[in-house]
Amino acid sequence: MSIALDVSPACGQWTGVGRYVIDLARGLADADKPVAGVYQGHHGPPDGVLAHSCTALRRYDLLGGRPGLWLRLPRHLRALGADVYHAPTTIGVPGRSWSGRIVATVQDCYPLIPGSQVTPRSRRLFTRLLGAICSRAAAIICPSRMSADAVRCFGWSGPIEIIHYGIASVKVGPRPATAVDRPYLLTIGAIEPRKGLDVIARAIARMGASAPPWVHIGPDRHDPGGAIRAAMRASGCRMLGYVPDGERMAWLAHAALLAQPSSLEGFGYPPLEAMHAGVPVVARSIDVMREVLADAAQWVETAEPEAWASAIAEVMRDERARRDLAARGRERAARFTLARMASEHLAVYHGRST
Repeated sequence: MSIALDVSPACGQWTGVGRYVIDLARGLADADKPVAGVYQGHHGPPDGVLAHSCTALRRYDLLGGRPGLWLRLPRHLRALGADVYHAPTTIGVPGRSWSGRIVATVQDCYPLIPGSQVTPRSRRLFTRLLGAICSRAAAIICPSRMSADAVRCFGWSGPIEIIHYGIASVKVGPRPATAVDRPYLLTIGAIEPRKGLDVIARAIARMGASAPPWVHIGPDRHDPGGAIRAAMRASGCRMLGYVPDGERMAWLAHAALLAQPSSLEGFGYPPLEAMHAGVPVVARSIDVMREVLADAAQWVETAEPEAWASAIAEVMRDERARRDLAARGRERAARFTLARMASEHLAVYHGRST
């Protein structure tokens, strides 16, 4: 069986979905089932990121937008001899001139949730793209029960497989040269309302002089009126923006604590990566985080700044609690392997249930 994977999310400045695509390609290559990569965009994946995981890398959107999907992508899939095409997002499906098996991953349905603060145009676009996926896919993969439930609510009645992602082992470099000498709090994620960064900003402000230095890694995405960034600046947050993967992992591995205040996630890579590195995690108690992290995090039940300030202060000052969280985190993260993720994806590609 020949598999083509759309690696577009791994091009440019990638976040969680890009991480998923890269790790999936690596896991499949390690299982002696390398994929052919196809992508849209002016730039392919950064040098070396997928070179050893993909048998080929081909750009398909030279005509732009839907013509690329409907005309060029089917041609590339035929030329590659692909039997299966995997769309790792609602990025789109190939035109009907290609008749192979289509598998899609739906990370989450955030734009459809009331109060998501996305624009009406973005909501309409997501609805159209998800509808196209549902009309063509033979199976849909979701990284959590929450995502699977949302796809069912949208109207999909076909096969859904819940596959938790895997975490790659990464060699961590030295402490970043520009890091402060004191233990610091880290948050990771795009700046947008659902990430809850305004909650951390208010919690840090409430802690006053006892607050740890706060570092944030992640690009701007959707910050209405700039209110989130303003709150982060006011609380003294050092915003690094997007940083390359190796540098991001160095900041993560040397952090005293990772905070995960998101109100909605499809899966949530940063807390698992933190646990893999032995970094304690304080997370908001939402269903998907409970599903992924189990009892390995310090849970905060609300979005109230007072509760977050208390939880951060407690873990930062209690060395024993940090060691306990780190140990439980390592044990939990060890279950999320690339080999298991690749094996379960291969089962879906072959039309088998995981």
